[in-house]
Amino acid sequence: MAMPALARRWTREDIRALPDDGNRYELVAGELLVTPAPRW
Repeated sequence: MAMPALARRWTREDIRALPDDGNRYELVAGELLVTPAPRW
């Protein structure tokens, strides 16, 4: 039987280290939410 993967707890430092690629990164209760950049 396989062990379940543990969910990663993101921190503010982790978010700051992400690239500035136009996506919106949000941290909610340790979970990372990503919203794609708007397109025309």
